[in-house]
Amino acid sequence: LANILREQGFEVVLVSPVDPYTRKMVDLGYKHIDLKINRSGINPIMDLSTFGQLFRIYRREKPDLVHQFTSKCVLYGSLAAKMAGIHKVVNSITGMGYVFSGNGYTQKLLQPLMVSLYKVCLQKTRVIFQNEDDFMGNRNNAELTAIELKYEMNLYGKRGIALSRGEAEFVFDAQG
Repeated sequence: LANILREQGFEVVLVSPVDPYTRKMVDLGYKHIDLKINRSGINPIMDLSTFGQLFRIYRREKPDLVHQFTSKCVLYGSLAAKMAGIHKVVNSITGMGYVFSGNGYTQKLLQPLMVSLYKVCLQKTRVIFQNEDDFMGNRNNAELTAIELKYEMNLYGKRGIALSRGEAEFVFDAQG
């Protein structure tokens, strides 16, 4: 996707934790900004730090569009983008995250909060559900499903992810 966008004349800035692919992307000429994030933890101080980093990055870079992956970046990045005045936000939901991945006490306790956060954060964004279980609501009886969200969003995509053909499934455009 980054290559396609760059070929079309867009400047692409990648924001993520440093990993084995970072050097490859930098070597290909992409600008990379390191994001310090604890992807699986539920520490509010660390999460506030992640939100703050994203907000500062978005204010500094002033992107025309942000495309976010992973549940924390979708949640915190969507709020940060709104606060930074970015109106074009695409969120790829590759999975609903730790809170919806099991039935533990903490997970069950946090699920209603996460449902509310997703509802607020996904408003006025475009959402791509990449996992049919998340789309259809079959993941451990989690309350947050596209079935619940459909009242706030319009389905306009096709089934499957086929970037080479420019197609995407489970894509929603949030209303008002």
